[in-house]
Amino acid sequence: MAPYFRTASQHRYTIIIVEPRTPWKFNVDELVLKNTHSVDGAVIKARAKDWQEVQPNYYGWFLNPADTSLLLEFGDSWLEKCLSNKEFFEDFSKYSNRYNLRSMHNFYSREGMSRSSWDKCHCTARFVKKGDTVESSEEVDMLGLASNLHITGLVITPRTFGARVQLTPRQLSVYSQNDNELELIGVSPKPRSPARPRAQADTPSCASLSDAISACRPSIAVDNL
Repeated sequence: MAPYFRTASQHRYTIIIVEPRTPWKFNVDELVLKNTHSVDGAVIKARAKDWQEVQPNYYGWFLNPADTSLLLEFGDSWLEKCLSNKEFFEDFSKYSNRYNLRSMHNFYSREGMSRSSWDKCHCTARFVKKGDTVESSEEVDMLGLASNLHITGLVITPRTFGARVQLTPRQLSVYSQNDNELELIGVSPKPRSPARPRAQADTPSCASLSDAISACRPSIAVDNL
């Protein structure tokens, strides 16, 4: 399926893999009886044998390229407004080690992202651990559906420039991120390696950069993203 994925990515399509929910989806005898395209039984058997399970890295809500562009431009405009505040400018200069507006404006970058993620912001609902193949019924019901994301504000930290998202009750039913970064019982926190900050649309859990941000913190509501 890789060639199809590459072609779709080149033309900016969002890929949705759909599996039938029928209990006989891998029953060759039933498939032979029910197929309406006169596909030979040996071909169906070979296809069923070669079927590969696709393991997602994470679940989430993905903005289309047009809405991603709108959100990134919106974020850039607010970063520019924040940088016009003297206290914010000075604080930003210290941790970014940049001292002119153009350099500061480019501090958050998407250059390290893959081509398929370059123009597609997302809000992560759940990261999938290695070997975890269990999907909740709520996740299954929401796969492939179009949703609205309600953005309530922008958050700037030394590592990320993100959007804070207010989820609906239904969206919250499939959301399982550790927003408060609490240490889980029996799980030691992994040390963070330094990385170049990236601009992303996610649900950041970090505190504000400093009190300077309060001078220009926006209040935002954007529907239909």
